[in-house]
Amino acid sequence: MTKEEANKIAIEEGWFNSLDTINRKVEISNQQSAAIKAAFFKLMLVKIEEAKREVAKLEAAVNRLEAAARAGAIPKPAEGKNSKSSDILRLRNELRAVHGWTISLLESDISILAAAETPEAAGQAVRGIQKSFAELWGRRVEEGFKMMRSFPDSFERVIRY
Repeated sequence: MTKEEANKIAIEEGWFNSLDTINRKVEISNQQSAAIKAAFFKLMLVKIEEAKREVAKLEAAVNRLEAAARAGAIPKPAEGKNSKSSDILRLRNELRAVHGWTISLLESDISILAAAETPEAAGQAVRGIQKSFAELWGRRVEEGFKMMRSFPDSFERVIRY
């Protein structure tokens, strides 16, 4: 088996599942198999370290978003009906940062999931997020337009893969 063929199997089946396939198809030593597995973990560490940096950036962005919301929660009669006040603009700006880091972290999560499990599991998770959020929004509407109400079970299908 060529390296390209082994890489194709890893991409199609996920890294650790591919190791089983490679071990079945090719006679390799325990040492070679262990080295491949260790290489997969080393590659995984790169993405995990990236995710750690993203979590730190996300936490900082969430803290700024919280500060923006707290500042906006204080009534400012002088702004009256201004829907483009500095508080709203600040909140939206900080929300963009939170959203960006959330998406970046989600990409890391899905990439790690695809490698550690299977690309299919990652795809199901991505599709499940969309469906789960639509259902969550519907439940919130049914509850009397409680748009920030939490339903902890809403994303169970996404977490279970």
